[in-house]
Amino acid sequence: MHLQNLSAEKQNQIAGEAGLLLNEAIRELVTPKWLMQFAHGWLAQDPVPIEAVASVRHLLAMSMVINVFRLKDTRKYFIRDWLFSDDELRVIGFPPVEEFIGLQNWRSFEIVRNQYAGHVTVNKTDRGQPGRILSPSVLGKAIKKAGLLDIEGFIDRVQHELIPGVEKVRDEIYRRYPAARAHIQRHATELEIAIDPNQD
Repeated sequence: MHLQNLSAEKQNQIAGEAGLLLNEAIRELVTPKWLMQFAHGWLAQDPVPIEAVASVRHLLAMSMVINVFRLKDTRKYFIRDWLFSDDELRVIGFPPVEEFIGLQNWRSFEIVRNQYAGHVTVNKTDRGQPGRILSPSVLGKAIKKAGLLDIEGFIDRVQHELIPGVEKVRDEIYRRYPAARAHIQRHATELEIAIDPNQD
Protein backbone atom coordinates (compact mmCIF):
# COMPACT_ATOMS: atom_id res chain seq x y z
CA MET A 1 0.00 0.00 0.00
CA HIS A 2 1.39 3.40 -0.95
CA LEU A 3 -0.27 6.46 0.53
CA GLN A 4 0.66 10.10 0.25
CA ASN A 5 3.02 11.23 3.01
CA LEU A 6 1.01 13.46 5.37
CA SER A 7 1.45 14.66 8.92
CA ALA A 8 -0.74 12.96 11.52
CA GLU A 9 -2.65 16.22 11.99
CA LYS A 10 -3.36 16.58 8.27
CA GLN A 11 -4.32 12.92 7.96
CA ASN A 12 -6.78 13.22 10.84
CA GLN A 13 -8.27 16.32 9.23
CA ILE A 14 -8.77 14.55 5.91
CA ALA A 15 -10.20 11.51 7.71
CA GLY A 16 -12.68 13.75 9.51
CA GLU A 17 -13.73 15.52 6.34
CA ALA A 18 -14.03 12.22 4.46
CA GLY A 19 -16.14 10.78 7.28
CA LEU A 20 -18.37 13.84 7.21
CA LEU A 21 -18.86 13.61 3.44
CA LEU A 22 -19.56 9.88 3.58
CA ASN A 23 -22.13 10.42 6.34
CA GLU A 24 -23.85 13.03 4.19
CA ALA A 25 -23.75 10.77 1.14
CA ILE A 26 -25.25 7.83 3.01
CA ARG A 27 -28.05 10.00 4.38
CA GLU A 28 -28.82 11.63 1.05
CA LEU A 29 -28.75 8.35 -0.87
CA VAL A 30 -30.97 6.49 1.62
CA THR A 31 -33.64 9.19 1.88
CA PRO A 32 -35.03 8.83 -1.70
CA LYS A 33 -36.15 5.28 -0.92
CA TRP A 34 -38.35 6.56 1.90
CA LEU A 35 -39.71 9.43 -0.18
CA MET A 36 -40.54 7.11 -3.05
CA GLN A 37 -42.54 4.91 -0.68
CA PHE A 38 -44.36 8.02 0.52
CA ALA A 39 -45.15 9.04 -3.07
CA HIS A 40 -46.59 5.59 -3.76
CA GLY A 41 -49.37 6.44 -1.32
CA TRP A 42 -50.56 9.14 -3.69
CA LEU A 43 -51.25 6.51 -6.36
CA ALA A 44 -54.16 5.23 -4.24
CA GLN A 45 -55.85 8.65 -4.30
CA ASP A 46 -58.68 9.44 -6.68
CA PRO A 47 -57.82 11.36 -8.70
CA VAL A 48 -54.11 10.57 -8.62
CA PRO A 49 -52.08 13.80 -8.22
CA ILE A 50 -50.05 13.13 -11.35
CA GLU A 51 -48.10 16.40 -11.22
CA ALA A 52 -47.08 15.82 -7.61
CA VAL A 53 -45.95 12.25 -8.31
CA ALA A 54 -44.00 13.33 -11.40
CA SER A 55 -42.39 16.21 -9.51
CA VAL A 56 -41.27 13.96 -6.65
CA ARG A 57 -39.82 11.41 -9.07
CA HIS A 58 -37.91 14.16 -10.87
CA LEU A 59 -36.57 15.59 -7.60
CA LEU A 60 -35.48 12.13 -6.47
CA ALA A 61 -33.71 11.53 -9.77
CA MET A 62 -31.90 14.86 -9.41
CA SER A 63 -30.93 14.06 -5.82
CA MET A 64 -29.59 10.62 -6.71
CA VAL A 65 -27.54 11.88 -9.65
CA ILE A 66 -26.05 14.78 -7.71
CA ASN A 67 -25.16 12.72 -4.65
CA VAL A 68 -23.74 9.76 -6.57
CA PHE A 69 -21.53 12.23 -8.43
CA ARG A 70 -20.46 13.86 -5.14
CA LEU A 71 -19.59 10.40 -3.84
CA LYS A 72 -17.27 9.96 -6.81
CA ASP A 73 -15.46 13.18 -5.88
CA THR A 74 -15.27 12.19 -2.20
CA ARG A 75 -13.57 8.92 -3.07
CA LYS A 76 -11.19 10.56 -5.53
CA TYR A 77 -10.15 13.65 -3.60
CA PHE A 78 -10.48 12.69 0.07
CA ILE A 79 -9.99 8.93 0.36
CA ARG A 80 -8.08 7.22 -2.43
CA ASP A 81 -4.29 7.50 -1.96
CA TRP A 82 -4.81 9.67 1.12
CA LEU A 83 -6.45 7.27 3.57
CA PHE A 84 -6.72 4.01 1.58
CA SER A 85 -5.19 2.60 -1.56
CA ASP A 86 -7.43 1.88 -4.51
CA ASP A 87 -6.94 -1.85 -3.93
CA GLU A 88 -8.03 -1.54 -0.30
CA LEU A 89 -11.15 0.36 -1.26
CA ARG A 90 -12.05 -2.31 -3.80
CA VAL A 91 -11.57 -5.10 -1.26
CA ILE A 92 -13.74 -3.28 1.27
CA GLY A 93 -16.45 -2.87 -1.35
CA PHE A 94 -16.10 0.72 -2.58
CA PRO A 95 -14.79 0.61 -6.18
CA PRO A 96 -14.80 3.78 -8.30
CA VAL A 97 -18.32 5.13 -8.76
CA GLU A 98 -17.68 5.20 -12.50
CA GLU A 99 -17.57 1.39 -12.42
CA PHE A 100 -20.86 1.25 -10.52
CA ILE A 101 -22.50 3.28 -13.29
CA GLY A 102 -20.49 1.43 -15.97
CA LEU A 103 -17.37 2.88 -17.56
CA GLN A 104 -19.04 2.83 -20.98
CA ASN A 105 -22.01 4.76 -19.54
CA TRP A 106 -20.17 7.30 -17.38
CA ARG A 107 -20.19 10.04 -20.03
CA SER A 108 -23.97 9.68 -20.28
CA PHE A 109 -24.24 9.97 -16.50
CA GLU A 110 -22.15 13.16 -16.62
CA ILE A 111 -24.47 14.62 -19.26
CA VAL A 112 -27.47 14.05 -17.00
CA ARG A 113 -25.60 15.37 -13.99
CA ASN A 114 -24.64 18.54 -15.87
CA GLN A 115 -28.26 18.99 -16.91
CA TYR A 116 -29.48 18.62 -13.31
CA ALA A 117 -26.73 20.42 -11.43
CA GLY A 118 -24.81 22.46 -13.98
CA HIS A 119 -25.71 24.99 -16.62
CA VAL A 120 -29.18 24.89 -18.17
CA THR A 121 -27.66 25.65 -21.57
CA VAL A 122 -26.15 22.99 -23.82
CA ASN A 123 -22.85 24.90 -23.90
CA LYS A 124 -21.45 28.39 -23.40
CA THR A 125 -23.72 30.95 -24.96
CA ASP A 126 -22.18 33.65 -27.14
CA ARG A 127 -22.83 37.20 -26.03
CA GLY A 128 -25.95 38.52 -27.71
CA GLN A 129 -27.26 35.05 -28.54
CA PRO A 130 -30.02 33.18 -26.70
CA GLY A 131 -29.23 30.02 -24.78
CA ARG A 132 -30.10 26.53 -26.03
CA ILE A 133 -31.11 23.58 -23.92
CA LEU A 134 -29.91 20.03 -24.47
CA SER A 135 -31.96 18.33 -27.17
CA PRO A 136 -34.55 15.79 -25.97
CA SER A 137 -32.93 13.03 -28.03
CA VAL A 138 -29.49 13.58 -26.46
CA LEU A 139 -30.88 13.86 -22.93
CA GLY A 140 -33.17 10.87 -23.38
CA LYS A 141 -30.37 8.65 -24.66
CA ALA A 142 -28.14 9.76 -21.78
CA ILE A 143 -30.83 8.96 -19.21
CA LYS A 144 -31.27 5.47 -20.67
CA LYS A 145 -27.54 4.70 -20.96
CA ALA A 146 -26.88 5.96 -17.44
CA GLY A 147 -29.45 3.52 -16.04
CA LEU A 148 -31.77 6.27 -14.84
CA LEU A 149 -34.87 5.50 -16.88
CA ASP A 150 -36.12 3.25 -14.08
CA ILE A 151 -35.35 5.58 -11.19
CA GLU A 152 -36.82 3.22 -8.60
CA GLY A 153 -34.58 0.45 -9.89
CA PHE A 154 -31.59 2.79 -9.75
CA ILE A 155 -32.43 3.72 -6.15
CA ASP A 156 -32.60 0.02 -5.27
CA ARG A 157 -29.22 -0.61 -6.91
CA VAL A 158 -27.66 2.18 -4.89
CA GLN A 159 -29.16 0.79 -1.69
CA HIS A 160 -27.88 -2.75 -2.24
CA GLU A 161 -24.71 -2.36 -4.32
CA LEU A 162 -23.19 1.01 -3.41
CA ILE A 163 -24.15 2.10 0.10
CA PRO A 164 -22.94 -1.03 1.97
CA GLY A 165 -19.37 -0.50 0.75
CA VAL A 166 -19.53 3.20 1.56
CA GLU A 167 -20.67 2.40 5.10
CA LYS A 168 -17.81 -0.07 5.53
CA VAL A 169 -15.25 2.51 4.42
CA ARG A 170 -16.78 5.11 6.74
CA ASP A 171 -16.58 2.68 9.66
CA GLU A 172 -12.99 1.74 8.79
CA ILE A 173 -12.04 5.42 8.73
CA TYR A 174 -13.39 5.74 12.26
CA ARG A 175 -11.42 2.66 13.32
CA ARG A 176 -8.11 3.76 11.81
CA TYR A 177 -8.45 7.43 12.62
CA PRO A 178 -10.31 7.82 15.94
CA ALA A 179 -9.79 11.59 15.85
CA ALA A 180 -12.08 11.77 12.80
CA ARG A 181 -15.21 11.63 14.97
CA ALA A 182 -14.03 14.61 17.00
CA HIS A 183 -13.38 16.54 13.80
CA ILE A 184 -16.91 15.84 12.58
CA GLN A 185 -18.38 16.98 15.89
CA ARG A 186 -16.26 20.11 15.88
CA HIS A 187 -17.41 20.89 12.34
CA ALA A 188 -21.06 20.53 13.38
CA THR A 189 -20.54 22.78 16.42
CA GLU A 190 -18.76 25.48 14.42
CA LEU A 191 -21.47 25.36 11.75
CA GLU A 192 -24.20 25.81 14.37
CA ILE A 193 -22.39 28.85 15.74
CA ALA A 194 -21.88 30.30 12.26
CA ILE A 195 -25.56 30.06 11.32
CA ASP A 196 -26.85 31.25 14.69
CA PRO A 197 -28.88 34.40 13.88
CA ASN A 198 -27.79 35.88 17.23
CA GLN A 199 -24.12 35.68 16.27
CA ASP A 200 -22.38 38.39 14.23
